[in-house]
Amino acid sequence: MKKILVGFIVVSLALNIFLWRQVSNQTSQLKSAQASTDETEELRRQNKELQRHQASEPTDGDTRELIRLRNQVGLLRKQAGDAEPLRAQAAEAARLRVQLASATQNLASAEGALSDAARGINNLRQ
Repeated sequence: MKKILVGFIVVSLALNIFLWRQVSNQTSQLKSAQASTDETEELRRQNKELQRHQASEPTDGDTRELIRLRNQVGLLRKQAGDAEPLRAQAAEAARLRVQLASATQNLASAEGALSDAARGINNLRQ
């Protein structure tokens, strides 16, 4: 009986460690994606502001700056698209957290039942 209980505990610890690492990795990826999204929004805001402040006839320097900014916006849109899978991974991490909590509770219940059964067997032997 003790071997089974120890086995359950070892499996539970291994599962907890694995899920914790998965959640940590996905959390850091989500934070990175959110930072990129914030930067994208700031650059869009700055681009709009620059467009409002431009003179009616742009100079060559203004045209080059506009092209550079459009390129940056294109890159940022691509990065924002790349962030979508990270958001899905974050949702998956949240789901795994819920499963881990449920599994931990189920394991605790099983351990309690196992302990009660062991006590019952010991009482019957006496």
